[in-house]
Amino acid sequence: MSATLPPTSRLVSLGLCWAIALVAQPSSPPLDPAPLYVESSIVNAASPKTGSLAPNTLATIFGQFLSRSTRAVSADDIRSGVLPTVLPGTGVRVLVGGLPAPLLYVSPNQINFVVPANLLAGATDIRVGIDSRFGPSVRVHLVDAAPALFPLNPEFVLAVHAVDGTLLSPTNPARNGEIVTIYATGLGAVNPPAASGQIVLQAAGLVRRREFRVLIGGWELPDE
Repeated sequence: MSATLPPTSRLVSLGLCWAIALVAQPSSPPLDPAPLYVESSIVNAASPKTGSLAPNTLATIFGQFLSRSTRAVSADDIRSGVLPTVLPGTGVRVLVGGLPAPLLYVSPNQINFVVPANLLAGATDIRVGIDSRFGPSVRVHLVDAAPALFPLNPEFVLAVHAVDGTLLSPTNPARNGEIVTIYATGLGAVNPPAASGQIVLQAAGLVRRREFRVLIGGWELPDE
């Protein structure tokens, strides 16, 4: 009867007998798992609701294995006023409809990005990659506008006094007739159009401005 030796073994003579010596072979390092996420974990950054994405919207992906490290965009990463599509040293990229999305923050469980401004409303795919390893292609639906207000906490939205930038709060409330600033995303296209990832240094008009309504305590504010 014959036996087949493992490919990493050899026969060694010990005089009157033979012994099998196993030769250790170097093993390949384990591969990093691919990014893991689903449609319901891709949301408007100001709202946990899914299906609230529009071009030029701040968005968040929650998942696992999204990055090997944690990194936020810095001033040194911004070139010619444009946000990077890969944060240096991370290899992380987000593709929306095949276009690289500007990135603000990456971590193993969360990515904050900007939906490319030059996309149109309709069905599109989102993928997360680290170097050459990509997660699943997830289908999402973009709308023309998906307005959402950034929260200060579970009770209040983020708003400031326009005159000095201090936060509105129960101890620092707005007065009748005062101008306040609220922070939102998903307001849709602007005029003049903004390039994807371009940091705009002055106010840009909203293409759909006349369709927006702002209500406080159920009362609609006049359009000015």
